[in-house]
Amino acid sequence: QRGFAVASVSYRFSQEAIFPAQTQDTKAAIRWLRAHAAEYGINPDRIGVSGDSAGGHLVAMLATSGGVKELEDAGADPATSRVQAVVDFYGPTQLERMNDGPGAMDHDSPDSPESQLIGGVLQQNPDLARRANPAGETNHPSAGRQQSHAGAPAWQRTSQAIQRATGHRLGRVP
Repeated sequence: QRGFAVASVSYRFSQEAIFPAQTQDTKAAIRWLRAHAAEYGINPDRIGVSGDSAGGHLVAMLATSGGVKELEDAGADPATSRVQAVVDFYGPTQLERMNDGPGAMDHDSPDSPESQLIGGVLQQNPDLARRANPAGETNHPSAGRQQSHAGAPAWQRTSQAIQRATGHRLGRVP
């Protein structure tokens, strides 16, 4: 009655499929949980998600893409993939600015996970990069969200957290 149910979601990595496949996979998992809620004793109106790094990016996408039909599987009801709470542990929120902070990885290279995610080099495809951002132009808040950068690599703690906070103050980030 007062407990928690935990499910782990498998999704296609950026090396396997380009965006929005990963978001569609996580939304399909939420729809499946809702459809089987009674069977597993889950309250379908109280689904929260958490993830770190790439998983943090995906749960942030779930938080901000409720009702965005372009990010749903064809014919799926967008309302059934909405989540009510999100805990994002250092998920990237602005892919095109991943290189703004210090770090050993070149996120703008053609073989970076982020470039593979959008199917092209980040800086040469800014519209695709923005579309894959939880703070993207087509996304809007639909769930309570907590973002933590504890345990994240130093470059991500500083650059992405500052960018997100600045976006909040300017009213550009949900």
